[in-house]
Amino acid sequence: MDDAVIHLEKRHLAAVGFDLYMRLLDEAIRETRGEIVSEPPEVAIDLDLGAYLPDAYIPSPAQRMAAYRQLAAAQTVEDSRAAIDSIRDRYGPLPEPAQLLAEVVRLRALARRAGVASISQERAGILFRLADPSTTGDRMRVLSAAWRGGIDLTPDGILLRAGGGGLSETIHRVGDLLDALAAQTSAAARAGKVPLGQAGR
Repeated sequence: MDDAVIHLEKRHLAAVGFDLYMRLLDEAIRETRGEIVSEPPEVAIDLDLGAYLPDAYIPSPAQRMAAYRQLAAAQTVEDSRAAIDSIRDRYGPLPEPAQLLAEVVRLRALARRAGVASISQERAGILFRLADPSTTGDRMRVLSAAWRGGIDLTPDGILLRAGGGGLSETIHRVGDLLDALAAQTSAAARAGKVPLGQAGR
């Protein structure tokens, strides 16, 4: 593998997060090949989880890059599960950073299904920015009763208030809210309406 690509991995993965890192990696690989490829909008997740594939788990840089690309290509929850299973079957049980990376990949697939463009860690909690911001208020009203004050409407999106749990609890709560948002989208689709979060697309 090109030395510049290996250097990019060691320098940037922890700093920028999995999603941005994969975009940078693709850009670096394309540059080495002289390729220019337009990139579709991607779900961004920035939860400061320390999610990555350790060198000790996959020692070969080329194989590690291939595993990252396999994870990045997962578009659905089923895809993400299959990608993780494939890596586990080949390299063995996932160490903790890789388990966290598996959760990031799963949450990204859930977010895509739920019409969420990005999820980020903020001082007051976790912010969900919707792919179609014009629907944020409507979706918030549907969710507010079930979540009983656990979420707030902000100018930037829906804020999941900070809880007292650790990483596992945070991931669980994020997944629960994504499931609720995805249920809204599915209900709108079954009713023959434009899915919430995708209006005008």
